[in-house]
Amino acid sequence: MKLRFEVDQAECFRKGIDCPKSIVTIEVDPAKLPQAQRDLIAERLNGIDVFRLDVTGLLSWENGVPKLMKGVKHEYYQTSTRVKAAEPTLEALLEAVEADAKKMRQIGTLVQIEETEDRPEAFAEQAKEGQQWDAEQKAAREAAQDAEKKRTQDSQAKKAAMRKALER
Repeated sequence: MKLRFEVDQAECFRKGIDCPKSIVTIEVDPAKLPQAQRDLIAERLNGIDVFRLDVTGLLSWENGVPKLMKGVKHEYYQTSTRVKAAEPTLEALLEAVEADAKKMRQIGTLVQIEETEDRPEAFAEQAKEGQQWDAEQKAAREAAQDAEKKRTQDSQAKKAAMRKALER
């Protein structure tokens, strides 16, 4: 399956990565991704484009903290802005999508605070769920990295075996 997203060309240049276009398309096998990562991408997917999410009633971000309008029903929606990754890779796309999801959780937590200001135990439960979700995402990311490392090692071992066989 193809996924299209933006790439931060300045960041690529800093890292010495040749990225001639600011919008890239990569081929991804969804079956090789953990369910949590597939869900994050699917929430933002429209055709092959991976878009950022936003929420109605968001006024601004001040010092990393979202400011919300009071008395407005806050609903998530896809923006028309593609997710921007630091590199033209699946790993960088996943990091960018997870960062977008983290922002949405911050906003969701503020909405929960507004709705549960009289019930601090509800806010504590929401915070605990956010921490658990972060831990699950970290584990999924590490598992994907370990699987990629194993595939690379297996590929290198096969190449070495083929070279050795050809030398005989």
